[in-house]
Amino acid sequence: MRDKSLGGFEVYSLAKRDSARVRCSTISSLNKTSGLEDFLASRLETNLSKLLQYGVSQDLGRRAVDAGKEKPVTANGIALDSFREVAAYEGILLNLGVEPEEILIHHEFSHTGERAFPDFIIRNVVVEVVMYTRENESQRSLDYFKRLRTKIALYLEAGFQVVEIHPHEVVNADRRAELISSIAAKLGTEGTVHGSGRSMREHGYWSPENVRKEVEALAATIGHFPSYRELDVHGIGSAKKALKQYPRERLAQELDYPLKKKSNGFWSVEKVLEACACLSGDTFPSRRMLEDHPELLAAMKNSVHSMNYWRQLFQAFVLSRRSLKDAA
Repeated sequence: MRDKSLGGFEVYSLAKRDSARVRCSTISSLNKTSGLEDFLASRLETNLSKLLQYGVSQDLGRRAVDAGKEKPVTANGIALDSFREVAAYEGILLNLGVEPEEILIHHEFSHTGERAFPDFIIRNVVVEVVMYTRENESQRSLDYFKRLRTKIALYLEAGFQVVEIHPHEVVNADRRAELISSIAAKLGTEGTVHGSGRSMREHGYWSPENVRKEVEALAATIGHFPSYRELDVHGIGSAKKALKQYPRERLAQELDYPLKKKSNGFWSVEKVLEACACLSGDTFPSRRMLEDHPELLAAMKNSVHSMNYWRQLFQAFVLSRRSLKDAA
């Protein structure tokens, strides 16, 4: 039995070593017998159909077991809690450009005497596959989000980065692509991430400079900042992914075009905390400051977190940044 006083990074290193044997042999055999990308694409389609069949906002794993249906198991034989986790693992995490044994599943995370069991840990990133939609106001859902907030604060305080994968994101191809890019950027593997068989570097053309040039020309033609649909209409639909990574909001601001609303998913927890830090440094912004930035305030109020909990998250965020600076 491992020393439970070990910190998050020590637990990660030990668990990575223990899990290497099981997953590598299965993945290697898949690579030898058939194209891994084609196999995973087929698996992802199967798991997404199960998500839609059973309902993305439910505890799919428990429902499947209770009903005597197929259990949520990955292609390499790992039993997970739900088909959402299987779809996230195969559709997102295996496309990050990391070795499968680096993806720790349901391993104990210990810090300052507290512990949790996150869905996945990949190097310095914790990934939680969220069980309920934000619209679900049942007592079980409220209790779940309360526990989730406590865990996220623990991860941030330990110096880890956190990514939440919500139910609607698992079944949305565009959001999966965004999450792959976002997580890969945190891991430093963005150059090796493959979407539909090729990476952005292999694609080549859509550099930030070319995205800006093409979008600026289109905006001048149509008289406003283009929507994603308008990119398709005007023949540059392949720029959508690169524009999301730019991101769209920043480019619109640089080109001095107003946007009616932020893109869906723009205000992640990390973006909110970074915006707060830009406003007031290491001190949580006052109500007056937030009222001067209505989009930020609306993002905080419309989230599942209370304002008091945003304050706690911000304190953990500041401590995390300080510890990273000290380590550097």
